[in-house]
Order: sequence, then C-alpha cells, then structure tokens
Amino acid sequence: ENANNDIGKCFSVLWLALYAKLYTPLALYFYPGMLPSTYETPVTRARRFADGEKRRKQALEKMLDAFDKAALDKKTPADISLAHVNCLQGVLGASSKKAALRIALNAEGEELPSVALKAASRALDGPYGWLPRWMHRGHVRKGMERLVDGDAALRRSEIDALPVECLESACAARSLLRPSSDEMRSGLKEWLALCDRTDAEGDGAEAKRARLALLAV
Repeated sequence: ENANNDIGKCFSVLWLALYAKLYTPLALYFYPGMLPSTYETPVTRARRFADGEKRRKQALEKMLDAFDKAALDKKTPADISLAHVNCLQGVLGASSKKAALRIALNAEGEELPSVALKAASRALDGPYGWLPRWMHRGHVRKGMERLVDGDAALRRSEIDALPVECLESACAARSLLRPSSDEMRSGLKEWLALCDRTDAEGDGAEAKRARLALLAV
C-alpha cells in the first residue's frame, strides 16, 4: 500500500517540479504529505494520520445528516431510497461489526447514493465533491482494490510481528488507529477475519462492498 502511494506521490512531485518550479518548495513546505513516506518525520506522519481521521469523520457526519433528512422526509437527494435508510439504520444499530457487515451485504443491490459515494471518496482522500460521480466511483473502486491487495499481503504476514510503522499504516488505511499497539493488532485481526468469507468466495464485488461497509463502522 505504501509503495503504491509513494509512486503516486513521486509522479505528483515530478509533475509539479516540471510545470511549477517556483511553487514546488512552498507546496512541499505547507503540504509535507506530498512527499513519499521515506521522507516523513514522526510529526508529519502523526499529522497525516490525524488529517485522515478528521476527513473520515467529516465525511461520515455529512452522510448521516443526509440520511437523517431522508428518514424525516425532508428535502434530500433523490437517490436515497427507503431501503438505503433502513440498511444504514440496521448497520448503525448492529451489536457488532460482524452483524453490521452481514446487514450491509444482505441489503438490496441498489446503487450507492451519491452522498454515500462522495463520503467514501472523501474518506479515501478523493477528488473534490463537485467533480462528476464517475471520478468518485473510480477513486473508491481503486481504494477498495488496494485494501483487498493489502489484506492478501497481511494474511501472509505475522500480525503480531509487524513493525509499529507498518501496523500504524495498515490500521490508518482501515480506520483502525487506536492508542495502543495491542488494540490495533486485535482490530486488524478482526478486520481480516470478517473479510475472510467474501475473499474465500472469490467474489471481487462483495469483497469491495465488505471493506467499504467496515470503513463506516
């Protein structure tokens, strides 16, 4: 996951250096997250994780607000149906992540509402909200594919032996950051166990849906 992100960052910095030479030093100073992970300091790393968690919370709050309005029959996006509202209420009221995931996967196969799609895209550091739906869909799809590939690599690793930096990066990508390493290792093992069924069935679409649902709970 880090390698893929670093490659993208390298291309971004090179593009900036070629076409905006004077702006590049300022951009790197004010946005240190543009640099590959090799150049991160503990401070910038912690700031990147904190910014990511803040984006996820803001995106989730915006989505929940839209669904609340839909439940109360107020002015709301037309693509939020009663089935969507019922599914979200079931997921949020579930007694465990396993129960929430089961509800999400058993829901009717309707297309994700725009507000939910953009919330997921925003949580994954996607494009601006006013950009077309297909851009957000593509970003979310790629994000879920990275998680599927990352989970496959994690299954070949010993979770208890992961270095702290690798553990933090894996948990940050899955919204599993916790105060202690033990909590993060436990959360990561639970995440992998919950994704085992969809991955074993070989259904790529279900595997992505499972991870998208887990990011929200």
